[in-house]
Amino acid sequence: MNETQQAIFDAMTVLRRSVDRVEISYEQFLKVCRADPAYALNIIKNNRFHMTIQGGTTGSQVASMILSVEWELQGTTQFLAEHADDAMGRYIPIVEQQLQNNPQDFSRANLHTILDTLQFFRLHDLATKRLGEHVTSFADRLTATPISLSKDIESLKKSINNYGFGNELNEALRKIDDELKTATGCFRSGKHNSAHSWFLRGIAYEHLPRIAK
Repeated sequence: MNETQQAIFDAMTVLRRSVDRVEISYEQFLKVCRADPAYALNIIKNNRFHMTIQGGTTGSQVASMILSVEWELQGTTQFLAEHADDAMGRYIPIVEQQLQNNPQDFSRANLHTILDTLQFFRLHDLATKRLGEHVTSFADRLTATPISLSKDIESLKKSINNYGFGNELNEALRKIDDELKTATGCFRSGKHNSAHSWFLRGIAYEHLPRIAK
């Protein structure tokens, strides 16, 4: 056992023996464990039952420190895979805490893992909410910039530029962009492939002839 491993072992011993007060901080514990993550995770795994059950309830300071460090060392995906069969709900608090405070760390696959393997209603509600946020965000991006529409906008702008208009070019482009912003509803139904070409021709006809004159 080298010096780093001895320090990790000592830290675990301190946590196991803590009753009324914890003698080391979470930050100190995490820093020591990060010096040799593989050894630290092995110690946690070998003492998991004692630390999360006999060391106090899952809401205790010691248990919370241990679970938080394990989460930090493993990451979201590995932690969920490691505790997929958590029938007693010992690890639900840390998953719920992370899902509440750091939703960006959960992929869609992570959320499906929670819904499929961790059978706790409150956690399911939160995971479903986060999954809905993923879907809403994706739908909003599609609405804001439909792929085929973006290509046609760039093509139209290049065509306008080829006319050689001077100072009035920016005004024409601004009017086109303003009208495009009011037309997002036309593209939400998924039928914009046939409609956007007509729409672009219309706004071009509306604004370009005024400059040409």
